[in-house]
Amino acid sequence: MAAPSGWRRDGNLPNELTSFVGRTRLLTILRQRLREHRLVTVTGIGGVGKSRTALRIAHQMRDQFKDGVWFADIARQRDPRMLRHTINSALGIADQSSRSAEEALV
Repeated sequence: MAAPSGWRRDGNLPNELTSFVGRTRLLTILRQRLREHRLVTVTGIGGVGKSRTALRIAHQMRDQFKDGVWFADIARQRDPRMLRHTINSALGIADQSSRSAEEALV
């Protein structure tokens, strides 16, 4: 299947603006999980650095994924009906067909 128009192979990761210290064990576990699974979700209480950790591992491993690594920020998502739209938007999928957002994403 052909890549969508305007598709970038490198992903959409934001630049890392600060240094990253510690969490070596957690990064090792995440690296292992990402080798075993296509999607890994990092969860926990707010403010402990989940997004920062996820972005760090994404930057470390992005060369291992031929289609890039993509970041969909769902931290502020309050309406579950908008989740597919948020992910499609992060991936740059702007489907104008009659397909549902879920069908376009798949």
